[in-house]
Amino acid sequence: MIDEEYIELSPATSRLWAKSDDGLNEEWLPLFLHMIDTAYVARMLWDRWVPIGVKDTIARAMDVDCDFAKRVTILLAGLHDLGKAVPAFQAQPLRHGGILVENPFVSGLKGYGFGFPSASAATLNTVPRHAWSSAAFYLSYLYGLPACASREMKSAAASLATILALHHGSTPKEPIRPRALSRYATALGTNDPAWNETRLELIALIERIAEIQEGDYDRILSSNGMGTAGVPANVGVLLAGICIMADWLASNREFFPLLPMIPSTNAGRALQNGRASLADLEARAQDAFDVIDILPPWCSQCGSFLNMADDFAVRFGLPAQASPRPVQIDAVELAQSASHGGLMIIEAPMGEGKTEAALAVAEIFAAQSGCGGVAVALPTMATTDAMFGRVRKWLDGLPQPDGTEARSIYLAHGKSRLNDEFQGIVARSRNFVRQYYNEAMESGDLTLADLMLQRDEVVASDWLFGRKKGMLANFVVCTIDQVLMGALSMKHLALRDLGLANKVLIIDECHAYDAYMQVYLERLLEWLGSWSAPVVMLSATLPEEARRRFVSAYELGVNACAPSEHTHAIDTVLPTIDSYPLLTLADGGQIRCCESKPSARSCQVQLACIDDDVDALVDIIDCASAQGGCIGVICNTVRRAQEAADVLSSKYGDEVLLTHSRFTDFDRMKRENEIRKLLGANATRSNGRRPDRLIVVGTQVLEQSLDIDFDMLISDIAPVDLVFQRLGRMHRHDRGRDGRPDGLQEARCYIRGITGWHVDGPSLQAGVESIYGKASLFESLASLGLVYPESQATVDIPADIASTVRAAYGDQRDLLIPDNWQKEYRDACDARKRKMDTKRNRAEYCLVESATKLLERGQGLGEWCRKADAPTGGTARDDDWGPRAVRDTEETVEVILLCREHDGLHLLPWIGDEEHGVPQGARVSADAVPSFDEQKVIANSTVRLPLEMCSADMIEPLIIELEKRCGALLGAWVDAPLLAGSLVLLLDRLPGEDYGTSIAGHKFWYSKCLGIKSCSL
Repeated sequence: MIDEEYIELSPATSRLWAKSDDGLNEEWLPLFLHMIDTAYVARMLWDRWVPIGVKDTIARAMDVDCDFAKRVTILLAGLHDLGKAVPAFQAQPLRHGGILVENPFVSGLKGYGFGFPSASAATLNTVPRHAWSSAAFYLSYLYGLPACASREMKSAAASLATILALHHGSTPKEPIRPRALSRYATALGTNDPAWNETRLELIALIERIAEIQEGDYDRILSSNGMGTAGVPANVGVLLAGICIMADWLASNREFFPLLPMIPSTNAGRALQNGRASLADLEARAQDAFDVIDILPPWCSQCGSFLNMADDFAVRFGLPAQASPRPVQIDAVELAQSASHGGLMIIEAPMGEGKTEAALAVAEIFAAQSGCGGVAVALPTMATTDAMFGRVRKWLDGLPQPDGTEARSIYLAHGKSRLNDEFQGIVARSRNFVRQYYNEAMESGDLTLADLMLQRDEVVASDWLFGRKKGMLANFVVCTIDQVLMGALSMKHLALRDLGLANKVLIIDECHAYDAYMQVYLERLLEWLGSWSAPVVMLSATLPEEARRRFVSAYELGVNACAPSEHTHAIDTVLPTIDSYPLLTLADGGQIRCCESKPSARSCQVQLACIDDDVDALVDIIDCASAQGGCIGVICNTVRRAQEAADVLSSKYGDEVLLTHSRFTDFDRMKRENEIRKLLGANATRSNGRRPDRLIVVGTQVLEQSLDIDFDMLISDIAPVDLVFQRLGRMHRHDRGRDGRPDGLQEARCYIRGITGWHVDGPSLQAGVESIYGKASLFESLASLGLVYPESQATVDIPADIASTVRAAYGDQRDLLIPDNWQKEYRDACDARKRKMDTKRNRAEYCLVESATKLLERGQGLGEWCRKADAPTGGTARDDDWGPRAVRDTEETVEVILLCREHDGLHLLPWIGDEEHGVPQGARVSADAVPSFDEQKVIANSTVRLPLEMCSADMIEPLIIELEKRCGALLGAWVDAPLLAGSLVLLLDRLPGEDYGTSIAGHKFWYSKCLGIKSCSL
């Protein structure tokens, strides 16, 4: 029985359990209470965390108002564990310390009339998991309602019930059909009146909490805003995400404690017997939610950038007298003309302020669409770390409606725990909670929630932390992988997608992803369009075909969830516009391409080819740097970069600096920071910060998101868009006549990687060709006008970027290729097509189903991410191992490098952190857990082994050998959070400054100057 103020359940229903104390038999949590806790948490999430844009998306798609959508959300969250009211779950054995112990609940439940099968535990384990049972029993209940009289309404009911099946993160393998319950009748109590009555009682309880009456099911299941019946798939994902979040919160025993098996108070005894005050139950959830520290969504102010010059200067800290660039002004004006956000693609030269333009557009889009935050995705961990500080400064300058609201931020990549700035935010946030917790609890009129709102800073929520929850923070800076996983069939995908759907997403360097990654990017854009989630994409060199695909994918999602009378044909042929910069806005069927004025910055770059041998490289640098200068040498492979740096170092010594991915994290970050410091905008010859001569040799790490400025560039041939990216690191800033040596006043770039010129075309160095393929490199050379050994060309940056890139990637690019190259080129094109088809086909293996297909068929989530259950060779510890990845790269092994000395193990001699008490070359104990500061330094000694050491047939023996060599350390580091599970490669001192060892058939060296080198024994 439920009255307006109290619930009173039958003694039988009140004794079902949901959580135990792992066999100690001292505490438990009744099933009805956990279901109520979860329902109330869902209510609080809706009221205090879900942004208005997500609420509107759910309500609009279901053709209901937001209040009704909220009640449906509460209903689903509360019913998530209905499937635990079955004999199979209630009788399952408990574990204590890994040992099976007797279930203490069964005997009491038998006394209340519940039947239990005599089958063995092994037989009970063959039934579906309780998530499937929750959905199946709820669907069976819905089939019995008058609202489900027709086949269409039964299908609609399935779309609603299936959401319950996803609360453990994956789609059940068995289809959810009520008739399937008879197959497990004994284990699930399908034909037992006592079990059926208690399940109906629990459904009625949650319907009461959610304020859902029988007649409301007509509204839930009838025609939705898309002209079909039931819960559309795109909304089902969001509802599933909220249910998972509510369940995880309500399952946290720190926030929702278990009850004593023997209650000591009258209220406790009453609760255990199923009678409780609704106000008390809601207060239990309210008190827990206040402590959790989940901040409300960010509210962008609609009045932003009314005074463009002043607002922009304040927001981004522009120097005095500085003004926004034309592309920034035009992007803001175009965004303001949109009605509900949309997809904007900003194509503009390197150094034009695309990031600031994107953040400004994000503010406007968030205000229009009701988004609760922003996510910024970048290609690499290095660029992500660099962007984190810029985004944080922007956040510090954001106006808040009441001037007091804090904003949660999360840095999402594999090594975020080593980022000092982010970890500083985490530490301060945790200190705040500890400092004020007692004050809030002791105060009669002040809650912890009140104190949380007194913060006006950027914080890190302790609960919104980790691989699966971090994307739920208001603001996220992450690698592109974290975003693309929104289209990857994996467990708890709905939680990640909920985090993406409630933000404006900014994708930097959107040209930089290969055919495999683009499959995931296009599918993600389709789903984002179905959620009306705004997206801003940035590129300096975006091919026209890529722009068309991105717009088409997003508009496909927008169109799929529109009412049938409002759907429109998607015009995938965008107008060809040679202007540059270019802004594209897809805004609900209206696609606009807008020209923008280039800034006054312009650079004429002279191009020429040189021989590929290192002697030619030295001769060019000798001649060019006679009066000094800062020269960049960009190579397509680590091996080529090391060879070039080795030769140049023998002549120029410390004036040569090498950077690539095969340095330890410590060395790589130190080198990249040094390069930014020496070659950034604020380093000039006049202030002495810019060196007289510096030769930086590197790989592709130099071409993306780095604000550095070379006087001259030497580059391996690459696809033309990447060549322009590299050219953007040269003469990037106006330094005046005295800012560069006399011989380097004009920008010049020399192209390497061509080993010979023949009648049928140039021959390319094997390593250079293996990275990008012959067809793309032929197109690059031809579009740049470098078709003979003595060819020279001049390109204007930015004027020539768009036309050259579009020509090299356009439908008529074969016309650029000289006639005598055509046979080689056609063969290379065929090889490229086969490779791209293979990549795209491989990406389909774990790709989520198309939003458009699900919505057009009127299907729910049954087929959404069924591939998450596909066998991948993973282990119980990691459900997402194997081919389930968003980068098409071969697996390599990451190791920590330590060296052996006479007194034990040490850091490499130049690695340490004196500021935090870790001296260079410090001794590493094999018997004790290192301090946290020591752990950070050790973890920063990580490097990935070369691919040739990690081939498919060698990787397992390699890992076994590493584990054997560092077994003692693995045991000592079990309790070290930054080191647990890490592999260590122990090195010996070699003559000079190198360290090395032999392992798994390879000889391995590590040098402070060159990084990793290896060869087969």
